[in-house]
Amino acid sequence: MKSKWIGLLSIAGLLGLAGNLTAQTKVLDAAQPETAMVAENELPEAPQPQQAQEPPAPGSMEKDVQKAQSAGVAPENRPLIAPKYHFYIHQGQTSQPLGPWDKLRFPFIEAVSLTIVTSLYSAGISQWDNSDPKYGVDKGAFGQRLGATYIRQNSQAFFNEGVGAIIFHDDPRYYVMGDGHSAGKRVFYAATRTLTIRSDSGKQRPNAPLWLGYLAAAALTQAYYPAPSRSADVVFETYGWSLGAAALGDEFHEFLGDALRLVHHRKD
Repeated sequence: MKSKWIGLLSIAGLLGLAGNLTAQTKVLDAAQPETAMVAENELPEAPQPQQAQEPPAPGSMEKDVQKAQSAGVAPENRPLIAPKYHFYIHQGQTSQPLGPWDKLRFPFIEAVSLTIVTSLYSAGISQWDNSDPKYGVDKGAFGQRLGATYIRQNSQAFFNEGVGAIIFHDDPRYYVMGDGHSAGKRVFYAATRTLTIRSDSGKQRPNAPLWLGYLAAAALTQAYYPAPSRSADVVFETYGWSLGAAALGDEFHEFLGDALRLVHHRKD
């Protein structure tokens, strides 16, 4: 019975993530942007987004985004511009620069969209095997676990995508490598995004916001976890599991577009 429950929770979690990001990947079906691919010897460097040679006129950026999303083509021969607050920049898209206030918005956007799905999944797994935080296994315990998991995941986002990205001048978004590379190289690229990050200037460097942000969030759990789960061991166990989940999440988003296109083509 427990195995059936955890299987259903896993499927529900993946479906929720896919549904949340389907809108971001629809534009890839119509658009096949003619942009330079990442050179074979650049791994694990992230794909470099192209920059428009001339700055757009005031107000034209938003119009370009709307036209690109609706038509699936780059307006006026400009690169396809990704909406500023998308967590994932797809192959061929040009990212918009982020200021400090833009980075602070990311954790709040995630709090009302993505983390509720992943929190339900994580709380369900914890309820199933009565792991930390140890609230028990009754219905009330599940609600407590859900609340604690939601706080933990959003504090991770706040310290990583918000505060950490501002302090270290890094770009918290994930740049999808996409087609044109072998599956093995894409798996390796996605797995190493927890180790490296793109700076605001486009350079690759150690992913300090993730490492320090997740450690701070793990330490913060000691302020609201129940007494049986307050220890240094729990902090570092939570930290390790969180880093692993981040790596798996990057793998999921690297290949999500491929899976959605495959389903779409089969329907056609």
